[in-house]
Amino acid sequence: MSSSCYPETLFHQLILENATKHGKRDALIHVDQVITFEELPGLVSKMVTKLLELGVNQGDIVLICLPNTIWYPLLFLASAKLGAIMTGISSESTPNEIQYSLEESGAKVVFTNEGVAVENAWSLRNVVVEVVPENVKTYTREILEIEHLNVETNTIDSFLLAPFSSGTTGSPKCCLLTHRNFLASTFSLKNFLFDQLLAQSSLRTLAFLPFYHASGFWALLLCLLEGCTTVIMSDFHPILMMDLVEKYNIDTINIVPSIANVFLKMGMLQGRCPSLRTILCGSSALTKERCKRLLSLFPQVKHFIQGYGMTELVVLSCVTPIGDNFEHLGSCGKLLQGFEAKLFTHKTGEMELFLKSDAIMKFYKNGTPNLDENGYLHTGDVAMERDGFYYIVDRMKDLIKLNGYQVSPTEIENVILTIPKVSEVAVVGVEDELCGQLPKAYVVLEKDVDELLFRKHLEHTMREKLSAVKQLRGGVVIVKDLPKSASGKGSPTKREMSSFKDIHHQRISHMTASKSTTMNESDEVLPRTPNDKEALARLLWINQCYEAMPSSSKMVVFDQGLLVHKAFNGLLAQSTRHVLLSDPESGGKLDGIFSVTDFIKVMLKIYRDRATAGENKEKNELDMSQIANEEIGNLTIRQYRDLVRREGNLKSLVSVDASSSLLDAACILAENRVHRIPVIDTNDDSALFILTHKRILKFLWLYGKHLAPLEYLHKSPKELGIGTWSGIRVVFPDTQLVDCLDILLNKGVSGLPVVERDTFKVVDMYSRFDAVGIALVNRLDITVKEALAFKSQGGPIQNDERVVSVRDNESFWKAVNVLVDHNVHRLCAVNEQGGIEGVISLSDVINFMVVQPGSHLRNITPPKKHWARHHVGDMNDKELREILLTNAANFEQESNSSSSASVSTLPVSQNSYSKHQPSHH
Repeated sequence: MSSSCYPETLFHQLILENATKHGKRDALIHVDQVITFEELPGLVSKMVTKLLELGVNQGDIVLICLPNTIWYPLLFLASAKLGAIMTGISSESTPNEIQYSLEESGAKVVFTNEGVAVENAWSLRNVVVEVVPENVKTYTREILEIEHLNVETNTIDSFLLAPFSSGTTGSPKCCLLTHRNFLASTFSLKNFLFDQLLAQSSLRTLAFLPFYHASGFWALLLCLLEGCTTVIMSDFHPILMMDLVEKYNIDTINIVPSIANVFLKMGMLQGRCPSLRTILCGSSALTKERCKRLLSLFPQVKHFIQGYGMTELVVLSCVTPIGDNFEHLGSCGKLLQGFEAKLFTHKTGEMELFLKSDAIMKFYKNGTPNLDENGYLHTGDVAMERDGFYYIVDRMKDLIKLNGYQVSPTEIENVILTIPKVSEVAVVGVEDELCGQLPKAYVVLEKDVDELLFRKHLEHTMREKLSAVKQLRGGVVIVKDLPKSASGKGSPTKREMSSFKDIHHQRISHMTASKSTTMNESDEVLPRTPNDKEALARLLWINQCYEAMPSSSKMVVFDQGLLVHKAFNGLLAQSTRHVLLSDPESGGKLDGIFSVTDFIKVMLKIYRDRATAGENKEKNELDMSQIANEEIGNLTIRQYRDLVRREGNLKSLVSVDASSSLLDAACILAENRVHRIPVIDTNDDSALFILTHKRILKFLWLYGKHLAPLEYLHKSPKELGIGTWSGIRVVFPDTQLVDCLDILLNKGVSGLPVVERDTFKVVDMYSRFDAVGIALVNRLDITVKEALAFKSQGGPIQNDERVVSVRDNESFWKAVNVLVDHNVHRLCAVNEQGGIEGVISLSDVINFMVVQPGSHLRNITPPKKHWARHHVGDMNDKELREILLTNAANFEQESNSSSSASVSTLPVSQNSYSKHQPSHH
């Protein structure tokens, strides 16, 4: 131990050495994935191998663009072991923001998932789209060389992490934090606080703050260092958070003021989370009154700890001490050991906090110094000190704090200034009860500019170039001029703008690319009350179908004159479950859907016809070329559909207009018992995209979380009557495939659980789409088990559906979360032994959440929203396409945050990472 009270060693080595002491204790838990401490070093070594294969060397930067995932800390430890440096950004980042981060950091490799919109930002770098180290071949010699490399060339002054920070001014900058910075910060906090907390509890924590954020990631690393269990959440939701706290007996959580505000608004927390003992709160100040109200909701909490810090000093410099007994609520605590502080008085009389410590980095990656000539960091925060406790009373730095995130006004201003006819702009933070602050823009336009056109251009530009957290949710004000500082600079501070009179009050537009603001403005439509069962239905009622349009999707249309056997080849080639059908005799009008179900019908008909004819030798060999020799295979699609029509089994095409409400679409899906529906552009009767139950649920998941948590979400699906709990149709591994296909075709189900005969334990899932594997097997006289063996060998037609289970007593909200997180069509509800108890499908969920409580709303005209300024039918083609693309980009931008990397319950293939070049069809 050095005189500075931290060891002279490498930070990651401490974590890996300590891991062996904690043995089989759970280190990381995420959904159904668990990594123990004894497994940690081996997995890190395998991850090192992956980095080596990608050409990562000492000093290279590895960029992580992922939601919170179990692989995040493994990538960090592997990078450190190589002597490389990790940095992270939000998985919600736009291509423009990603490009900036790549250029600023100089990253050599990017780890992301397929849900992130990357466009051309990745063209010059390696991109890894999945992270599964179990499938990586281990090269022992190389790993030993790496360990030797670490020992000889890395020092505690080597760089370890390069997080982004807005600093005290300007656009986000790449920090350079060393092992020494981490050691100094970590051991200061251990000695002052965490050693005492660990003596009182096991410190089981729930990680929902983003890992690319300093406080979220450092807390994770501390838990790994100290042998504590961390349960990971990819996306924060208060109900799911509380369910996880109770399920895993979490005793410590780390929050920011905006999350505290969510708790205060929920109003139904008494008696929840009995294991919770410690709450840590940082990022920005929480008032004394709000602290008291929060503690009244959690009377079992013994320690409420606030802190103050910056990315530039790893995490914290001031912390509330243990045993304070809530006497200094509202304070950010006392100065940690190893820090020096002074309050510098400016000419204005404001006292800025200056800090000095080994925990503070010296400069940014671009070379900008972080310290003054005396070694002090100028924090940009106005502070006061009383009895050794520090209080942050104001902010001098040009920075907006929103939901715990740092938002740079300069970054937003630079984007707005790219719009033609913008003369000047100033972006400031305006107070918001729920979020802390919201970005608001004051814009000076050149003469003779059409304001409505400008606002439309601004909205499109903001959505295209900046992520959701940076949108102008505080509003946009058009002004004649901006107040100037003494130097003549036209970028006023928040205090200067607060005294500035808006000269165009009537033009204030709470224009936003975030649906959360839409929810705020629709409170009369969407009351935030826990007992309002219609709230989610009204959410779909006031939103039109075009708002769920994907920014990139594949939609294939076949002419009905195409031969059936060629149509099947087309399905295989396009790796799709369905195609739309056009009728050239009616001018190319859409007339139906040709799907995997038709594939099953044809295969079964051929099989049975051959069996009837006694063709035993060939009846089971059914490859594509043989289908071409069959009578039915040489029918045109039109002739085939006529045949199905005569049998009484042909369903008419069901569609919905783009301007119809999403509630209409959900009800039409339910009424017609279909899983997908084309969304039609009424201008030319063309299909814009295919809307599915899965996409509707994702829409509800993303935008419904802004409503008050609904009480019924706490109950189990079985209690609520959601799903099938009796007469469940299953198949066994030795069930003949033809019998399985017959059930899928004739019993109204799209997927069948595969269970063991004796125990009814769920082992797999066979769905309609798996039937395309027949094209590879070329046989039907096989068992379900044999057919399933081809799921992992499907190549371009591989099915992403797999068996995903929840316990039968889990909450409904947990079930919804798993459906979204795993991107599947159904869940198996199982008992403690894994035996099948029920099946919950997407259609069951949608019907319960919106169709049943809200179908009566279809007869009522929804209120007009300001951001849906025109009815789709009133637009010309250009206007419609522009709005559709804008909404699609926003939807995809939001939905990327809910994607989760590497969460499959079955092994992922060797090709689990690749260079990702997105294609737009």
